Order: sequence, then structure tokens, then C-alpha cells
Amino acid sequence: MKKFFLPLFLMMGASLFAQFLEGKKDLIMAVASVDYENCLLYNQKECNQCKQYCAYDAVSYELQPGLRNPIPVFDKEKCVGCAACKIVCPENVIHINPYHLSS
Repeated sequence: MKKFFLPLFLMMGASLFAQFLEGKKDLIMAVASVDYENCLLYNQKECNQCKQYCAYDAVSYELQPGLRNPIPVFDKEKCVGCAACKIVCPENVIHINPYHLSS
């Protein structure tokens, strides 16, 4: 029999999940990065999924020379590596990189 895993927010309920996210701000697991060559915005197509689903406001859009659309940029100070952006990315071009504290 297959096991089905519900997303954490469905199991916890909205208010409890909001509390979970609030406490998670101090826990940095990883930092997101983008494979820009395959990003829809980089390729002049519309998309806003990574920014829309980031609970930490870690995604901003910056205009780059030679491009009409701004591309997503992740703020390493805000990103905790929760992978919400990766999950919703329609092109699967977001990578979650483990965060290592320098000693």
C-alpha cells in the first residue's frame, strides 16, 4: 500500500502553519538559486510563482542589461531554504543549496 504525504500546511492548519513559518525565520537550512538559462522570465515569458509563494519575501525581481523582463534574485539574508519556490517553479530551475556557516 502506498503512503501519501500531505503538505505540512494541510496537516497543521493555517494558523498553526503561520506560527511555524514565523518561528522558522531564525532557522536557515539552505539558500535558493536559479538556473537562469531555463527560467521563464529570463526567456521573456511571464511567471511570478517563486515570488508569489515565498513566505519570507526573499525573492525580488531585478532588471538585467539586455533583457526585457526582470529576473528573480534571492536575498540570502531572508531565504531559509524551505523550497516553496522550487516546488511551484513550472520549469524546475530553482535549486536549494545547503547553507554552511563559516567557522
